[in-house]
Amino acid sequence: MGVAFRARPAPKLKVPLRRRVSGLLAALVITGCGETEGITRGGSIIGETLTVYSLLPTPDRGAARDVVDGERLALAQARGRAGAFKVNFASLDSTRGETGGELAGAVAGATRQAIVDAQIVAALSDLDDSTARTSVPLFNAAGILHVSPGVTYPGFTTRVEPGEPERWYPAGERTFFSVAPDDASQARALAGSLRGRVLVEQEESPSGHAFGAAMRSALGPGRLVQDARSADCAVYAGSDPGNADGVVESLLRENSRLRVYLPAALSGSKLVERSQVSAISASPAPDPAFNRAFRAAFGRDPRPEALTGHAAMRGVLDAIARAGSRANSRQAVIDAYARTQRPAGNLFLLSRRRGSVRTEPL
Repeated sequence: MGVAFRARPAPKLKVPLRRRVSGLLAALVITGCGETEGITRGGSIIGETLTVYSLLPTPDRGAARDVVDGERLALAQARGRAGAFKVNFASLDSTRGETGGELAGAVAGATRQAIVDAQIVAALSDLDDSTARTSVPLFNAAGILHVSPGVTYPGFTTRVEPGEPERWYPAGERTFFSVAPDDASQARALAGSLRGRVLVEQEESPSGHAFGAAMRSALGPGRLVQDARSADCAVYAGSDPGNADGVVESLLRENSRLRVYLPAALSGSKLVERSQVSAISASPAPDPAFNRAFRAAFGRDPRPEALTGHAAMRGVLDAIARAGSRANSRQAVIDAYARTQRPAGNLFLLSRRRGSVRTEPL
């Protein structure tokens, strides 16, 4: 069953020569400026050069690398400009290799490193809510547009837990947007495609609760079962790859014929390489022209996540252009993005088999 999301029409991509794109990409990447004080409540940027920051975990490998390269490609195709402004790009590792109790501190440090750059106009940050819970309020307090290529937790825009979504916006105005459809949209689409009896295994986390509740509501009590042996398929609700790995292993031991489905937050995990596991992909619709351009620029085929990064950067560049001569005002760019932002595209089921990627519409 197809679930379509409105999106701005994508312009036809002109496939550049690889050496030209590579040269422009290199010219766009910067390392940040030497400011020592952070930005608060937006403010203005001096001059006609703006910087878009990308903050993702381990951006040099896996799904995050393709997201970053999708962002870089979008900026290169715009020739490093939006409207009358030159746009630079900087990529930071948002987690600095930390996990568990050290994660929030690492994310806060990377976020502040971006915020102290006096030229920052927007941040493309976070693939799930584990890092966004730290970065969203920091970017909000600084008055900086914050666009996520992958966060699906609905509590940043609607009430899921007490105090949401207001608790994420200390400045009192929304500055965070995600190009990915949220957990409720994913759950409804997945529930409509499943057949037979379904077991929902829920992680003890806010994102797990949100996705699990949406799945149970969409399926209805008549289709839910409590154990793997009597289920035709299982859905894991959560975003922790380590926890998901243990749960999936246990489920398949109990029922070797079970099909297991994961939310989009886990689409980049190695679990998707297992023959009986698929994940939702919240990427835009496949685009052959984009695939050719990506291959020409980076010498490899893109993962589906690359399109999401591309869409996120294009949305920011569009907002800068729409802000016109006021694009050096961070609030003007936020307002322009808020007026035009849309989810990135369609939902797909993603699986990886022997190095190849397969997608099918939900």
